[in-house]
Amino acid sequence: GLVKKISLYNFKNFHKNGIIIINLLNNDQLIDVKITTNSDEIILVSNFGKILRFKTNEIRPTGRLSKGIIGIRLNKDEHIVSTLIIKNKSYIFTITSNGFGKLTKVKDYPKKKRGKKGLIGINFNNKMGEITNAISINLNDNLLLTTVNGIMLKMNINDVSCTSRNTKGVILIHLNKNDKLTNINILN
Repeated sequence: GLVKKISLYNFKNFHKNGIIIINLLNNDQLIDVKITTNSDEIILVSNFGKILRFKTNEIRPTGRLSKGIIGIRLNKDEHIVSTLIIKNKSYIFTITSNGFGKLTKVKDYPKKKRGKKGLIGINFNNKMGEITNAISINLNDNLLLTTVNGIMLKMNINDVSCTSRNTKGVILIHLNKNDKLTNINILN
């Protein structure tokens, strides 16, 4: 649940073998990198359906070798699956490993302070599976959903009803026993 802000100035001289941008802790991994401004809002989404929205100006800039600061407090076995920057997008679309999806308005997630637990973004259970991905979208966006076994589904977001924050979502795709829904991309 750590976040980190680094000035782009720190990336002016790249080395042939790359540069280290974060000092990761044991069993940690870098999930995402985004370019932001101090007026942007960030949303962190966990695999257990917790969502936290806060201003990026709450993250102080650090050097390349720091580990970062707490963005969202996580429970045991919980981890971040998506980092969203809210600019001109009005909705969040969330998918689960067992083929469920949910469309929610960004405004349903009030801004909180960095370092909190987050709000319930989706009521998940074993039937639905864990959250695997989330994106920020608009209602005219077309999406491409992808599974582990290489199945792709094209859909328009208007085919999914917008629901409140604390609901479970709808079935997007019926999957075989060994398949999992993992990725969403905007096609526009």
